[in-house]
Amino acid sequence: MSIPDRIKPALLPLAALAAFEAWMRLADVQSDSLAPPSAIALALSGALADGSLLIATRDTLVSAFAGLVLGGAVGLSLGVALGLWRVLDRMMEVTIEAVRPIPSVALLPIA
Repeated sequence: MSIPDRIKPALLPLAALAAFEAWMRLADVQSDSLAPPSAIALALSGALADGSLLIATRDTLVSAFAGLVLGGAVGLSLGVALGLWRVLDRMMEVTIEAVRPIPSVALLPIA
């Protein structure tokens, strides 16, 4: 009996989930940050059923887009101002060039 080709890619992840579930149950692991896959599936189905997942997703997307619009507006305004007024461009050039090589991920904790 041969396993169909469509099922073969799912065997390893399913086996890993089953082994992790068994380990969590047999070892009686008590953790606030590590849950068995069955508990995760129940929580996901509960969040989908009561709509809290969709509400949280909506709130997250609204916040993200609001930040994008606000940041874009500030950046565009500063860019236009620096382009129009040479004096302002010369005053800010050193600061802008000093901050430019810093990765944006490194600035997130500061923000």
